[in-house]
Amino acid sequence: MKKFTVLVLAGIAALLSLPTFAKSVPTATNTTFNKFNTLLRNIYVDGNVGAGKVKEDIRVARNDHNEGVAWNIGAGYKFCKYGAGEFSYSRYHDEEFGNNTARGIDNKSYQVAAKAMYPLPQWKLSPFVKLGPAWVTHTARDGGRVGSDMDGFAIYSAAGVAVLPWNNTSINFQVSGTRNHAGTPAMYMYTAGLSYMFG
Repeated sequence: MKKFTVLVLAGIAALLSLPTFAKSVPTATNTTFNKFNTLLRNIYVDGNVGAGKVKEDIRVARNDHNEGVAWNIGAGYKFCKYGAGEFSYSRYHDEEFGNNTARGIDNKSYQVAAKAMYPLPQWKLSPFVKLGPAWVTHTARDGGRVGSDMDGFAIYSAAGVAVLPWNNTSINFQVSGTRNHAGTPAMYMYTAGLSYMFG
């Protein structure tokens, strides 16, 4: 019985000493968590929706309609208050033409861009510009037949302003698009959306 009592008391003393011991000895787990937390604080995600336009004219078609809803989503890493890098996906409106046969479908792009910002905290605004390469997909369809897939690299650019009403969330207004690839038409979108930074 005495041995059992001694073991119980020793166990209780060991449990009470664990918090002090944990604080006094830094662990690899804590170091890894701190690094991950620092990395996470600089990551942001955003989504935008608005009006898009595919700038293509087909001479034989009448009443061409190539404007409509467009959207994009993306994620980025903020290196400092003036610069970030991001990857995003943009989906542009399908083209439809008056003769009901010629269509331009599957208009989309994937882009990697450098983002430059100039925060104006006194006005809670942050104007920004983006520039980088994009992979563009544009499929031409004639009636039920796919005429051609015109894919290739293009230049992606964007400009806008972020309104900063809250610490981690901003409201974005931007104009973005791709152009200067010979096989695909220029594509633009005018959007508004939200951006959330994890830190």
